[in-house]
Amino acid sequence: MRILSAVVALWFVLIPACQSDEDVDRFRQDPSVFKADRDDLIENAERYYARGAYHRALAQYGKLLKLEPSSWIARMGEGLCQYQLGKQLGGSGKLQDALVRFLTANKIFTDLWDGTVERSTQSEGSRQFKVCMSLAQNERATGFLDTLRLNQLEELLPSASTEQAAKIQKEQARLRRHRHEVYASAKLKFRKLVAMEYPAPDAILNLADLELVTLQDDQAIIHYNAYLDLCRTSIARWCNVRDHPDQFESGKNAQERVIMESKKKIASGTRKAVLVLEKLAAMSFKKSAYADAVKLLDEALRLDPSKVGLRVNLAECMGRLRQYQGAIRHLETFLRDSSPFDARKKKAVRMRADYLALLRKSETGG
Repeated sequence: MRILSAVVALWFVLIPACQSDEDVDRFRQDPSVFKADRDDLIENAERYYARGAYHRALAQYGKLLKLEPSSWIARMGEGLCQYQLGKQLGGSGKLQDALVRFLTANKIFTDLWDGTVERSTQSEGSRQFKVCMSLAQNERATGFLDTLRLNQLEELLPSASTEQAAKIQKEQARLRRHRHEVYASAKLKFRKLVAMEYPAPDAILNLADLELVTLQDDQAIIHYNAYLDLCRTSIARWCNVRDHPDQFESGKNAQERVIMESKKKIASGTRKAVLVLEKLAAMSFKKSAYADAVKLLDEALRLDPSKVGLRVNLAECMGRLRQYQGAIRHLETFLRDSSPFDARKKKAVRMRADYLALLRKSETGG
C-alpha cells in the first residue's frame, strides 16, 4: 500500500511537470499565442513611435526581436527609431551622439535593403521601397550632420594654434569628402524612387532638396516643380471632396468625417506647396528673376494668406521691379498683421521708408 501511495504521489508530481513543459512548447509553437504577443509588441511600438517616444518604441522592438529574431518589422522599427533619435540629438547640438545613431540606423537599413525598388509599385507599402527611402533619408541627415560639424570646426579656427589649425583643417577635409559621398549615395537612391511608375512625393521633394544643397539648382527646380504640381492636384482633389461630400458618402455623420479628413489633407498639401513656392521664389530672386519670384510668392499667399511674412519678401521683389506702390501695400499689411515681436518689423519699416522716398522721387521726375 505504501509503495502504491508513493507511486501515485510521484505520478501527481510528474504530471504537472510534464504539463508545464508541454505548456512552454505550446507557447513557443502555437501560432495564436505567438501572434497575440507579437501583435501587442508591434502595436505598443507603433504607438510609442507615433508619440515621439523613440526610446520606448526601441525597447518594444527589442522584445519583438527576442521573440522573433528574423522579424523585418522589428529591425525596420529599430532603424527608424535610431534615425529619429539621431535627428533629435543633432537638433540639440549633440552631434557625436547623433552620428552614432545615424551610423547604427545606416547599418540596419543597409542589411535590410537588397538594392532594388520595384518600378511598378503603386503604393508606398513595399518593403524595399520603405527601406530604400529610409536609407536615403538617413544618408541625407548624416550629410547635414557633417555640415553642422564643419560649422563647429570653422568657429574654432580663429583661436586655434598652428598645430591645432592643421588638425582642424584635416578633419574638415575628411568631413567634406564624407558629406560628398553620403549625399551622392542618397541622391542615387532618391532617383531610383523618383523613377518608379508612381513616384512617391516625398522622394521627389527630398531629391529636390539634395540637388539644391549640392548646388545643382536647375535639377532642383525641375523636381520642386514636379512636387508642386502634385501638391496642386492633391489640393484641388480634396477641395472637391470637401465641397461635395455627398458624392462620396451618404450618411450625415459619414459626410462630416469626409469633410474633416479633406480639410486635413488640404491643410497638409497647402503647407507643403507654400514651402516649395518659397524655395522656388528664393531661387528666382537669387537669379534676379524678380517677376518670377513675385508670381511664386503671390501663389503662396493665395494658398495661405496667414503667412504674412511672405509679404516682406514679395515687397522686396516688387521693389527691385520698381513697383513701389504694391511693395508699400504689402509692407503695410505685414506691419499691421504681424506679431509685435516679429524680427522682420525693423526691416519692413526701413524698406517702407525707402520705397516711399523712391516713389515720391519717381512721381516728381527726380
